[in-house]
Amino acid sequence: MNRSVTKLTEELSQVAGAPIELERPSSAEHGDYATSAALQLAPERKRSPREIAEELAEQAAVLEIVERAEVAGPGFVNLWLAPAWYGEALAEILEAGDGYGGGFADPVERIQVEMVSANPTGPIVVSAARNAAVPVPAARRTNAGCDKPSGSFSAGSSRARCRP
Repeated sequence: MNRSVTKLTEELSQVAGAPIELERPSSAEHGDYATSAALQLAPERKRSPREIAEELAEQAAVLEIVERAEVAGPGFVNLWLAPAWYGEALAEILEAGDGYGGGFADPVERIQVEMVSANPTGPIVVSAARNAAVPVPAARRTNAGCDKPSGSFSAGSSRARCRP
């Protein structure tokens, strides 16, 4: 999870007094993020989920990184993020440069991505082209998180390895 989303989650958890999990709504009209925390907190607090959601929405709306918060359904809270949040997220992306989104395996594991090339003696078909092209970005992503990347390419195959 990136720092901007982590910060939002931590601030909401603090105002709720309990851990909050954020989800991306399936539709943009339901906000940038949503949480069902009120539904989960209701039995523990012996109050209706909607009542808890209304309190959470009020508290979230005063956070600098939240533009607005609305209660939906029986106890969901939909959040729309302020432009300042997007500025922080963009700054994080620019700071990370080419490494943004790379991540690292924990624990480090050895993996191998194998690729094939089109049959040079037969007709070229769409599946052969796809099978040769799809693993290339996977290998690049793999090597981005590698301590010791290695690779090889020949007319028949290509390999990218990540060694611990």
